[in-house]
Amino acid sequence: MRPQMRLPRWKKLSQESLIKALDDLYEKIHKHFKSHISDLKTEVLDLKQKVITQDGILKDARVEIKLLQTQNIILMNQVKLLEIQTTDIEDSSRKNNLIFKGISEEMKADNLEEYLKEYMAQFLDQQIIRSTPFERFHRIRKPDNIQMTEPREVIVRFINSAVKDALIWKIRHNKPQDSKFMSISTFPDLSPATRNNSKCFRDMTITLRNTNIPYKRGVPTKNLGFNGDRTITVNDPSEDLTKKGIHV
Repeated sequence: MRPQMRLPRWKKLSQESLIKALDDLYEKIHKHFKSHISDLKTEVLDLKQKVITQDGILKDARVEIKLLQTQNIILMNQVKLLEIQTTDIEDSSRKNNLIFKGISEEMKADNLEEYLKEYMAQFLDQQIIRSTPFERFHRIRKPDNIQMTEPREVIVRFINSAVKDALIWKIRHNKPQDSKFMSISTFPDLSPATRNNSKCFRDMTITLRNTNIPYKRGVPTKNLGFNGDRTITVNDPSEDLTKKGIHV
């Protein structure tokens, strides 16, 4: 006897039942899909709101950065101005000072005043020497843990800048008559900022000096005064003087 074949279950369903089952399946899929779309839409809206919030924060941050940059420029300008004012004050306090190098350490403080007067007497009028051209003097302090190879400098404070400038001019154009003073050299007592500035302009000032063009130092720039009515300010040692009408 031939075995009876069993039809699949869906073939046993009537057409109406099949349609209903498909409708139910569609409805389930639709609800499930709709739920997922709703959740996704909510997430997208949340993300959009976060982006808007972050964009606002970023704009505020940009405004704050610009404000800070402006404030930084103002503060930097104020610092530069304070540096200039501090340098000016320090140079003003040193303007009557002169640094002497090459005075032996064997010259004790008790004898140093007379030694300085004797040295200056070779350049200044005796009347100025008798009235003592300087107020006070001292040797610089020995550096800690550094072996000194040369005598310490002696800083002398003159009664006024005119006497000091006169001595500098005389020393620059004359040599001491007594050989015991040949090792002495003198330098203006400048603030560190002005000293560094002078180093930058050293080559230029040497050229001007060698060509007999008068000049004067300025803070914080280098002011060059020339014969005639014009005073030309040079701010950068690399400037071409010929472009300013100065031929050296």
